[in-house]
Amino acid sequence: DKMEFYHHALELDLVDHAAVYYGKCADTWLREDSSAEYLRKCEKALEAERKRVQAYLQDQTMKPLTRRIYNATLGKHQIAMLEKKSGLAYLLEEKDYDSLRRMYKLYRSYPKDLQPIADIFQREITRDGRETLKNHENKKQDKNNLILQLLKLHKKYHNFTVTCFERHQVFQKAVRNAFESFLNQTDNVSKLLATYVHSVLHKGTRETNPKEQLEQAVFLYSFIRDKDIFDHAYQATARSHLRLPLPPTSYLCSLRALDYPQNPFCHPS
Repeated sequence: DKMEFYHHALELDLVDHAAVYYGKCADTWLREDSSAEYLRKCEKALEAERKRVQAYLQDQTMKPLTRRIYNATLGKHQIAMLEKKSGLAYLLEEKDYDSLRRMYKLYRSYPKDLQPIADIFQREITRDGRETLKNHENKKQDKNNLILQLLKLHKKYHNFTVTCFERHQVFQKAVRNAFESFLNQTDNVSKLLATYVHSVLHKGTRETNPKEQLEQAVFLYSFIRDKDIFDHAYQATARSHLRLPLPPTSYLCSLRALDYPQNPFCHPS
């Protein structure tokens, strides 16, 4: 059988030699290059081998060859590459969308390997969020400032999820888990969010219209576990401003209605 002969006489050795060669290359790249450059070189290597298969090898060789090269480069050194000083945290800080898109593209065919990326993504969001809360505690700021900062923070990481990670559920879940972890540490955020929503509904701002502001606020609202705290704080704020409070079902349902049904990880409970 010709294909059996091809497999044993050529394919097995070719795949083994390629894996050894690129494994040595990867050791050098990891040591000498930034994570962004490492990803570029891995991408280039995989593309070169795909072209080689298309040019003069059998199609059946594509899968085992690219899998072995992936294992020797992106798989073997994934954690080390992600944790380098130039790794994922740095790419997020620098908003290196090209490198982040490349990272996702290279790993998306191996779903289990997306989890380590999402874990670090979640860690960085959590760190950023806790730092935002700490900075607010250390400074006397307008009561709406923290909510505005948190909305800005959510927009930042939501953009990464959409632009770089194709809205993959593992990254959407990372965003939700991170925000839930630091927003629910105390009741303060719920109370400030209630004040912010009341301000939007009754006053609005010069920057945006009320609907747009509520659409942004609903993200934070969806991460609040104890909705009763928000409810009571809103009522207290309304009374303190000598206004009749909105019926709870009115404004809560309004917030819920603004949630995004296509995102299973962004629904209020």
